[in-house]
Amino acid sequence: MTQLLTIAGGLMAVYILLALITSHVCEWISAFTNQRGHLLERAIVVLLGGVQRDPKRDDATKELVDHLYDHPLMGNLGATKTRLPSYIPARTFSISLVSSLRSYTSELDAKTSAPKADAPMPAPFTAPDVLLTELKDQITGLPDGRLKRTLVTVLQSTKNDYDSALKAIDSWFDAQMDRVSGAYKRWSGIVQAIIGLIVVVALNSDSITIVSQLHDAANASAAINAANSSNGQNIGHLVNALTSAGVTVGWPALPSGGGAWVMKLAGLALTWFAVMMGAPFWFDLLKQIVPVRMAGAKPVASADEASADKQAKQVAPTVAGP
Repeated sequence: MTQLLTIAGGLMAVYILLALITSHVCEWISAFTNQRGHLLERAIVVLLGGVQRDPKRDDATKELVDHLYDHPLMGNLGATKTRLPSYIPARTFSISLVSSLRSYTSELDAKTSAPKADAPMPAPFTAPDVLLTELKDQITGLPDGRLKRTLVTVLQSTKNDYDSALKAIDSWFDAQMDRVSGAYKRWSGIVQAIIGLIVVVALNSDSITIVSQLHDAANASAAINAANSSNGQNIGHLVNALTSAGVTVGWPALPSGGGAWVMKLAGLALTWFAVMMGAPFWFDLLKQIVPVRMAGAKPVASADEASADKQAKQVAPTVAGP
């Protein structure tokens, strides 16, 4: 019985290492493509009245979004012409939007030749009631459309003070960001599935073969120890950890015969399914089976997933790992 638990623990440890490799690759892709930043920008375009099926068609909304992303507070989050922030605090969005509305409505006045001077920045320490009046004027000056109707509805349900208005905009933004987190997780899940399949096949991680290799208690223990100390390591270290545990990495030889290929494909499919469960899942299960050996920290999700979860928690306390 002890040997079976050791083998099971070693197999779970291998799954943890493979899931972490998949997570790192997915994180690289997400960071390189700035996927979450683009999803966040698209959601903001829709939030501010863009066309839901094709936000780029709404030029007026894009101008307002450009003002928003050019705001200094957004710059503090790393927003640049080529890089978009992957996370925006609700209050940062609200204050930036109010300031952007000031610039945006001034531009609208200039385009329509309306006899109204450009709206200057309010003086430092301007009274909240003055700021609220200014915000109402800006919303009134917006062209008729989704954004104007939405902002009027949002502010009508608040107390007649500036802080309540900002809190209402915060909540409006947070509700949309919950969708962004869901969209990112769906994208991440698809990418993880593809990357996980590539990793499993490339490393020849066949669960059936791995079980036979872990019959050696030393290999199983080495795999468990490697998984226990794997947090934060790069892909090279994770692959080396598999090798040090006696697990075959790569394709030293191809299966011979149809039956061998069937077993190989079945083992690869089983490993792929296991990797899709994620490192935290297997780590928790491993702690229950081999509690004495587990003293390290639980593997965490990638930086983008953590960011997605943090964004979602702004809506209500509730970022594979990828």
